[in-house]
Amino acid sequence: MYFFDYMFYRVAQFYVKTGLEKKDHEIYSRAVVSILQTINISTLLLLFSITYHPVFGGVLAVTIDILNSIFLYNSKKLKKYKERWDGEEKRIRKIKGVLIIIYMIASLILFVLAISTL
Repeated sequence: MYFFDYMFYRVAQFYVKTGLEKKDHEIYSRAVVSILQTINISTLLLLFSITYHPVFGGVLAVTIDILNSIFLYNSKKLKKYKERWDGEEKRIRKIKGVLIIIYMIASLILFVLAISTL
């Protein structure tokens, strides 16, 4: 969970710093994390040839987002993560940021490849 917690924090900070969304940045950040988690689960289901229907993907995405919003990623947690990681060394922050971007791209590529095998 540590990786997803950090990704939630960094995506929220991205929204704040770029000015894309000042009010509800934690909602957008949670959505990004939830979508990527859904993509990963869907990819695994597709790779193991488990019957997969697009409606299931939608239900899975909504379920993950609801669970994330209730238990994991909300404004209280974002404040906690900000306290934990706000003073992080710049070099470490860059390395972790690159790893997050690699994770996002790899998740999307693997999902597209899994879909293309259908």
